[in-house]
Amino acid sequence: MDALHAKKLPLHVDAMVGTGAVRIAVKGFSEIPFSKRELDTACGLLTEAFEQGARAVSAGIMYVPECFNTREEWYALCQEAARHDRLFTFHIRGEGDGLLSSVKEVIDFARETGVRINISHFKSVGRANWKRDIYEAVSLIERSGMDITADVYPYDGGATILGSLLPPVLSAAYGERLCSALGTPEGVKALEEALDKTWEGWDNMLRAIGSKRILISSLEREENQWMIGRSLEEIVKEGNFSSEAQAIAWLMHEEDGKAGIIAFSMCPEDVEYVLSLPFTSVISDALYGGGSHPHPRLYGAFPKVIEEYVCRRKLLTLQEAVHKMSGKPAQRFGLEKRGLLREGYKADLLLFRPEEVRTGASYLDPCVEAEGMQLVFVDGKQVLN
Repeated sequence: MDALHAKKLPLHVDAMVGTGAVRIAVKGFSEIPFSKRELDTACGLLTEAFEQGARAVSAGIMYVPECFNTREEWYALCQEAARHDRLFTFHIRGEGDGLLSSVKEVIDFARETGVRINISHFKSVGRANWKRDIYEAVSLIERSGMDITADVYPYDGGATILGSLLPPVLSAAYGERLCSALGTPEGVKALEEALDKTWEGWDNMLRAIGSKRILISSLEREENQWMIGRSLEEIVKEGNFSSEAQAIAWLMHEEDGKAGIIAFSMCPEDVEYVLSLPFTSVISDALYGGGSHPHPRLYGAFPKVIEEYVCRRKLLTLQEAVHKMSGKPAQRFGLEKRGLLREGYKADLLLFRPEEVRTGASYLDPCVEAEGMQLVFVDGKQVLN
């Protein structure tokens, strides 16, 4: 904290406290439920983070080890956030076959605890669910009467970690030894068998969209860099692997789990629908430090909305788009005197001509800066001309 305060940052930065970090601090990667004392400690860590300035809570129910939290444990964490009037942002449990049940789950959290909720990168994945489930999910939210919003990035591919393709049962079985276990014949066999089954509450992304639509985006080891930008299907063929499971196991072991992927799992029409909803904000959901081939949203999410969905497609007015990037999220997170052009507010301003905004980043060439922002002010001081 002292180092952060001593550093003069070019932009304002706010932080959320992650429930994954909290669970690991208290319980490690164990699937065993919290004891009463451990749950009290977890709630205490949330409060401590709030007192240090954490603006909200970030949770990834589909990820290890948060996927092991019981309903009662989520209720306790939500109650702690509600007590401090902090927003709780959820990467829900499932976004494919489990989308509707996962939305119902967080609606229950809001109903039982009174916590304000935001669903992170709201979407429907898996070709069998396109142009269908997202409409019912929105209906569930609107009919609930709960204080629930969502955010969306303007792409039909999402970035995540390679480990998200693994059924949680493997993490439960091997714990922190998972990556080393996947380097053994027994570990590969366990992964193959697990991927061949259906697990309640877990979406099999590999089965839902196929290996052709899963792109390797980041790896650390120099000798593996040739795989970046290639699909999992191509890697299986070019790397002489016998199956997708064997390739995934090998990469998890070789890279110690530090491998990123882009999954082309969404339908463009579904993305546009979510983007147009009155309760959604625009995000980048960008992963920084993601190697040489990050998701193009790192450089292009916000200008893409202006270029494609305001100027070219006319899906949103300029006012609607800007509000989804500024005023709406500022109000949702309780950022005082920010996000609106109003007397007495902080003058964080971008001046541009909409027709000049261009997104250079693409899936094949993602590290290209956007064009069109002519003047940038932070707190009324010019920082870019």
